[in-house]
Parts: sequence; C-alpha cells; structure tokens
Amino acid sequence: DEIADAPALRQTFDDLEREGRLTTLALGPLSRLDTVALVVAFGRLGDDAAVDRLGERAWAASEGNPFVAVETVRAHAENTWVAHAGGLALPERVREIVGRRLERLSERTQSLAAVAAVIGRGFEFALLQRAAGLSEEETAAGVEELVRRRVLQGQGERFDFTHDRVRDVAWSRMLAPRRKLIHRRVAEGIEALYAGNLGSHALALGLHYRDAEVWDHAARHLHMAGCAARDHAANREAVASFDAALECLRNLPDDRMRSERLVDTIIEQEAALMGLGEFQRSLAGLREAEAIARALGDRLRLGWIFGRFAYNLGSIGDLDAAIEHAEQARHIGIEVDDARCHVSSNVVLARARYARGDYREAMEAVRENDELARRRTRGLLDGHALRNSPFSRIWGVLALAELGEFAEAIVQGEEALRESAAFGSHPVVWAHLGVGRLYLVKGDFAQAIELLERGLPLCEAAGDLAVYFSRTAASLGGAYAQSGRLDEALALLERADRHAESIGFAYGHALVIATLAEAKLLAGEIDEAARIADRALTRSRQHGQRGWEAWARRLQGQIATHGDPLEPGVGERHFRVAMELARERGMQPLIAHCHAGLAKLFQRTGDRSELDQHVTAATAMYRAMGMTSWVEKTEAELQV
Repeated sequence: DEIADAPALRQTFDDLEREGRLTTLALGPLSRLDTVALVVAFGRLGDDAAVDRLGERAWAASEGNPFVAVETVRAHAENTWVAHAGGLALPERVREIVGRRLERLSERTQSLAAVAAVIGRGFEFALLQRAAGLSEEETAAGVEELVRRRVLQGQGERFDFTHDRVRDVAWSRMLAPRRKLIHRRVAEGIEALYAGNLGSHALALGLHYRDAEVWDHAARHLHMAGCAARDHAANREAVASFDAALECLRNLPDDRMRSERLVDTIIEQEAALMGLGEFQRSLAGLREAEAIARALGDRLRLGWIFGRFAYNLGSIGDLDAAIEHAEQARHIGIEVDDARCHVSSNVVLARARYARGDYREAMEAVRENDELARRRTRGLLDGHALRNSPFSRIWGVLALAELGEFAEAIVQGEEALRESAAFGSHPVVWAHLGVGRLYLVKGDFAQAIELLERGLPLCEAAGDLAVYFSRTAASLGGAYAQSGRLDEALALLERADRHAESIGFAYGHALVIATLAEAKLLAGEIDEAARIADRALTRSRQHGQRGWEAWARRLQGQIATHGDPLEPGVGERHFRVAMELARERGMQPLIAHCHAGLAKLFQRTGDRSELDQHVTAATAMYRAMGMTSWVEKTEAELQV
C-alpha cells in the first residue's frame, strides 16, 4: 500500500511488469509451527519453556505475519510493549508502522476505520454506514480506500480487518468519549438493521450498549445472550454473558425492578455454572440472591433460590441441607401455585434422597412430578417445568434400578431418551447417563456401553457439561471392567476419580471410587483395590450416602474373599453388613450380589451347606429381576 503514495516507484514497477522483468508473489501468513520456528531462529533463547511461551505470544500477536512475529521477539528482548484493547501487548515498532499507515488515509476514511474498529472483526457494509452516519456513496468511497490500503478486506457485503493488530491500533487512537459514542451508534444500528432477528445479535448488542454505558439495554441483551448460550450448552460463554449483565445491572438505580433482575440473572447463571461443576461459585451467587429476595419479600423467587441451593449443597455432599432446602422450595411452589418451582424442587429432592439411599422416598418425588406432568394437556406447565421432565424421569430410573424394578425403569428410561432430544444436549447427556447406569446395574453391559459411549463425548472434562463427566465415565468404566476391557476401564475410571476430586463433586464421588476399586479387583490388584475401597467407604459415610456405603461394604467382602490368607470372618461380616443396609433400602440387586459373594466365600471355606443356600438365593433373585448375565456368571463361577 506504500506504493500508492510513491507514483514514480509505482510507474517503474508497471514498466518492469510490462517488459516481463517483474514477478509478483502473493505471500500468505506463516503457520503456527512456522511462526514458532521463526521465533526460535531469531530469538536464540536457551530455555525451551521460554521459547514456547514467546512462540505462542508471537503467534497470538502476529497471526502468521512475519514482521509482527520478529518485532514481538525484538520487543521481548528490549521490553518495549504497548498495551491495547485486546489485552495482548503490542510491540512499539509494530504500533508505529500501523499508525503511519492509518495516518496516510484521508480524514474521513480514518474516521471510518475508527468506526469499523469499534464494530469489531467481521461486519456488514450497511452497519458500518449507519454507525458512521455517512451516505452510502461516502461510505463506499471510504471502504474502497481502506481495502486498497489493505486495512480492510472484503467478501461481498461483509468486511474485516486484514489483521487484528491493525484494528487494535485504529481502536487505540480514539479517545474514550468518542469510542463510547460510536458503541451506542453501532448498537442502535444493529437494532435498526436486524429488528426482526435481534436474538441472534443479543451478545453484540449487549456488549456495545455496555461499552456505551447504556446499562439497562446492555443488561437486557446480555441476559438474553446468556440464556441462549446456556440453552445450547455453551456454558462458559453463558457465564461470561451473565457476568457482564450483572455488572450492568449494578450500575442501575437501586429499585425493586433492578433487584428482581439481579435475582433472575443470578438464578439463570447458576444453571450454566452447574454444567461446569462450579458449585462454590454458584452458592456464593445464591446467597446474594437469597438476601435480595428476602429484602423484597418475594416468596416465589425464594422458592427458586432454595431449589438451586438444594442442587449445589447436594453436589458438595451436604445432603441434609439439600433436602431441607428442596422441601422449603416445594412448600413455596405449592403455596404460590408455581409449577416451575414445584416440579424443579421435586427433581432436586429426588436427587438428594437418591444419594442418601432413600430410593422409595426418591420415587415419591418423581411420581408427584409424573402427576404434575399429566397436566401438560391442560396447559398448566410452563416451559421451565416441561424441561425438567427428563431430569425427573431419570431420577426415577436410577432409583428403580437400585430397587431392582427393571421393567418399569426400562420403560421410563426409553421414554426419557426420546423426550430429552427436544430439550438440547444437557438433558440428552443426563438421559444417556441414567439409562446407561440402569443397564449397568441390570448387567446388560453391551447396552450400557452403547449408551454411555454416546453420552461421554458430550460431557468431556474440559467441556461445558463437565459436571456429568465423572459419573458417565465411571459407569462406562464399570461396564468395560465387567466386559473384560480392563485397560480401558482403569484408564477411564482413574480420570473420573481425578475429575470428581478436582471440582469438589462429593455427590457421586464415593460410587466413582468404588467402581475403580472393583476394576482393580478384577485386574488382580487386590491390595490396591482394598486401599481404594476403604476410600469409597470413608467418603460414603462422610456424606451419609447409605446406599453407596452398602455397595462399598459388599466390595470389601469381595476383596476379603480373594485374600491370601483367607479371613472368612472378615469377608462374611462385610457381606452381611452390606446386606442389612441393602434390605433397609430395598436394594434387591445388591442383596442378590451379597448372596453370590457369600456363596463364593463359602466355596473357598468348603462349607457346602452355606454355599448351596446362598447360590440358590442369588440365582433365584437374579432370575426374578431378569438379571440374566449375573445368573450365567454366578453359575459358571460356582460350577452350579
């Protein structure tokens, strides 16, 4: 673009090209690897870690532009950086050269470049024109100059800066009052141009109005953007949008409407934080929301808040407090006749009761929601209540599986799988986890694996639904282990254990640990299995998770049965404690497993009478529940 300002040089180049003595080469940007290689060659740094850091910094600053990459290395050596809007330091020499390029533009075109810098990367001609306040002809002439000078590049009606650093310099040349004014014009331009589809532009509108300090409009659009992102399980993006919305709301006058909007935004944000497993941050927000709702005397919003407290308290292992808050939420839902509050409170109540091993009580909450769901045909359930249907149904599936009522659980599970697809990836992940766990408990391992392998990629540990990773991975690892795929099982279960620990997810951690211990036992690592099983028992007792305590006790009995030397009294005691806990809770599959475990123990001691008694009880219970694979496994191992 400098040639445009040097007519003699341009004429020389034109003459050489006509004579065939000039070749023009179009050079594209360097790749990331090539950029790092350039940094290594130019920087001469001895420390590999420092080279890697500088290489990534140079790539982020240059996007493959060799000049910017080299200047980044030089600025690092000379410590000459200039901060800019993107938060990434810019080498002073790069800033100066880009600034001179912009200064060569006409005054009107410089102004147009400033407006484009405020709009951001990627924009339409019509929005630029409206925000700049120029005629179509004036804007077209300015854009032509910007493209010719390689400040902008265009494709059809859309334009973008040729490099993010060019935009950064154009942005930094404006004073704050002018930027604020342009942000408002851009927001108003978006509203005018896309009036029929503002939802798709909610985030851009919210951010521009925020930077224009039009707080009310900004908070409204950022709230909408957060809800849209959360509904698509883009929870990190949702949390950021809600954070920005809360910041804007706190700049508004302190009145009732502002307080209500603060509470609503905190509640909506909590649903996104839930998917990420950020329980302590959720609890902090809910405490603020509770204080506001109490000051307002707003019973309905208190009900919503108590329900979300119940979820997060249960997640960190405080099941008594979770049940207390869920019951408070349920009472308020009934009191104010709000279906959303009533249905969602039953979901978290079933969740907490399931974790405590109170499976029949969990089913009471689920069946109450089933009755409320039947009102759908009468139009009494709103969207929030309907979206809770798959979650409620799966808690029923999980409780029925522990009770051994597999026929009903399968019907409910298949229905949950069908209806979850209508509500996005969040309920889809949950349905696959729940039904996968059902088939694992029943012993249909191939079906469990098929479902859980489908669900796991949707909730990977680094993703937006990471809260489901440890439980999905643990159930899949358990199915792998029972199917003889021990290497895969152990790797996945160890990841699940680490992840649950890293996010402080006490709710399902004991079961994750117990499943890992069982896989270790199947792999013949008896001492390691014993150590991990002790962890599972301690964790389940710590949080009052009596059902999972029973599973851990049964596992300790299995480990004792494999001990050398054999201590039959220790093994029998573990099995009988597990069986008593299971009977109190109606856990028929676990009772059958305990009978099978005692049969194997007495096989080792040579007590034929006890062996026959327990193997008969185990196989009869397995058959009654349709646990065919466990019948076959028990008969084969005991040679019945």
